[in-house]
Amino acid sequence: MKPNRSKYLWTACIAAMAVCITMSVDAADNLGHGYVSSVTPANGECVQSTTNNGGIQFWDIAAGGTYNVTLSGIDDAADQGNDSTMQVIVHNSAGGNSCVQATSTEAGVYTFQITLTTQCLTMPIEYGTLSCNPHSPQCVPVAGCQGFGLFAQDNIGGVAGGHEGHLRTATFDESCNVTGEDTTCQGGGGSTGSITVCKYYDKNANGFQETGEPSLSGWPFCIDPLDGGTPALVTQLTGSGGCATWSNLTTPGDYVVTEANANESNWFHSTNATSLMRNANGTVHVFTNTYSAFRTWLLSATATNMAYMLSAQLAALKLDVNFNFVDGNAFDLCSNMKVNTLISTACDQLAMDGNTVAGNPTRVAQEMLKNCIDAINNNGAVVPVTPCPFSFPNPPAPCP
Repeated sequence: MKPNRSKYLWTACIAAMAVCITMSVDAADNLGHGYVSSVTPANGECVQSTTNNGGIQFWDIAAGGTYNVTLSGIDDAADQGNDSTMQVIVHNSAGGNSCVQATSTEAGVYTFQITLTTQCLTMPIEYGTLSCNPHSPQCVPVAGCQGFGLFAQDNIGGVAGGHEGHLRTATFDESCNVTGEDTTCQGGGGSTGSITVCKYYDKNANGFQETGEPSLSGWPFCIDPLDGGTPALVTQLTGSGGCATWSNLTTPGDYVVTEANANESNWFHSTNATSLMRNANGTVHVFTNTYSAFRTWLLSATATNMAYMLSAQLAALKLDVNFNFVDGNAFDLCSNMKVNTLISTACDQLAMDGNTVAGNPTRVAQEMLKNCIDAINNNGAVVPVTPCPFSFPNPPAPCP
């Protein structure tokens, strides 16, 4: 599209939710492509594939024992499923999580063995785990067992079923038919835990709270089920520290926490350079003091020489910043950098090569920058430096 003056730029406010848990919490929002394709006993234990009335499949296993687990369809971790090994975590609220190494049997298919001693109810499987949050700028992701991976799906008809896959403790008859869930791990009186949710303004939209990113108070969160939680409120507002806590929740247990959407539609759930402009032939463009000459140069831009089109888009963005139509300190989601940094990076690319026609290796980087700047020039979203206003009905409406 031709560059224009984006006088009424749409701004997007990005907020992120952090969840601190002491029990099992639904991980459906972090499903991977892989699924639990097979579970077999290592020493003759009972295993059955069961689908409940809601269409969710479980691998029912007897308490204790050793099992061989196969994950298939892995194309979103371990070098798109081509690595020879991959880290896996079997989450277990009773006996503690187990970190094991899965071995590739073919592209996208991995197997591992897990020995269980104490376990309870459902146990999700996380694969491709890393040692730190890959969205954090302080993180250099390496394989590890600290989480930040993807949760395997269930198995419906030999393909990923769209739900979180679990190993589930069950009781069996002498023929290894499932007779019910094994809930003996809950004991007589059971135990309790708590869930804390925190809301903060993610000004660089990387999903990680960093210095200078303020907490947000007054944001509604809902829990399902409430299950005797304290306070006895399905919906809570975050406090002055941006957090809300439910305690006295039965463990182990599965709870889903959701958040309300602000009335303002520009909230989303989860930052001055000298311009060097190029002509179509790659030469440096020297601007005159006539508007008509600049306008002709701007509107004549094509992508035959990508440096020319990048120059034109850059000129338009520079004007938007200079005339305060765009905040140079706002964060651009496309390029994952501040608008001013995006401008500076584009200038560096133009200084590197001014004739990036097809086949030029620099063309790819220039085109990526051009596309991001083009999006801003055509009313694309940027994240402002300070949080946008937000409000909710009083009392708050139920969370979705």
